[in-house]
Amino acid sequence: MAEKVSAKYLTDLLYQDQFQKSLVPVFDDFQSKYPQNHYIGDLKVKVDKIAKYYEKIAGAMPAGVKFIDGETIGTLEQLLTEIKGDKYYIDLNPSSKETIIPFCNNQ
Repeated sequence: MAEKVSAKYLTDLLYQDQFQKSLVPVFDDFQSKYPQNHYIGDLKVKVDKIAKYYEKIAGAMPAGVKFIDGETIGTLEQLLTEIKGDKYYIDLNPSSKETIIPFCNNQ
């Protein structure tokens, strides 16, 4: 019964694709307890995607990437003037440092 509940828990959370880092060790524990579980293959694909994501963001920032302090920008026009011609990502949500806004190209 515990195996089924654990598999259901992992499946529900992993298929939400919210990249919850805490699920990596939970999956590892599940895999060590129930190595023959038939969901492991599908769940491992999702867990590996999460692990690779966190490895990538832990690496060095690419050359040429800069962060602009939003406190010094008064308007969106001012921001667009500063980054004209550059490729950029904008996080307009001040309450979250993890929000990702789609890629933009300001030409």
